[in-house]
Amino acid sequence: MAAILPPNLKETIAFIFADKDADPIGTGFFLAADKNFLVTARHVIEGLDKLYLRINGKKKIKFITVDLDKQPPKYHANPAIDIAVIKIRKQEHMLNRGMLIDDKFQEIVGLYEGDDVFFVGLLPQFYGNLRNTPVVRKGSIALITDEYFEDEDGSAPYFYIEANCYPGNS
Repeated sequence: MAAILPPNLKETIAFIFADKDADPIGTGFFLAADKNFLVTARHVIEGLDKLYLRINGKKKIKFITVDLDKQPPKYHANPAIDIAVIKIRKQEHMLNRGMLIDDKFQEIVGLYEGDDVFFVGLLPQFYGNLRNTPVVRKGSIALITDEYFEDEDGSAPYFYIEANCYPGNS
């Protein structure tokens, strides 16, 4: 079965650069919640002072500079959970809560092993010359359990998504 992608999903993706003249180091997406955020993987930005976000403008690619000293990222309390969230000004294309699965959807429809999932990321060999060209990858939920993963940093719900992944799809 084909996954139904939210409209303009690929436009919400930013390619992240540590230096505008180098290759991208990862991806992030713009999320409008109570405030506006860039969401990315912790390991992509940890240790950097600045990010250069390459986004699709109306007619050409543009870069947004994010000074992490002025806009420090928030990380999950458990360092094993590889997520970073940075407050950012509103962008033209942003995901919103209605485009994501929420608790009500989960309660009514449910999520099960075997369900398809998709993720959008960077194809390191070709990320576009005229526009960002993120790729949409697909996987499936392989395990959902009521058990928690325990480590020295605490516990987190344990689930497993099986998907073909490579650098840039963190």
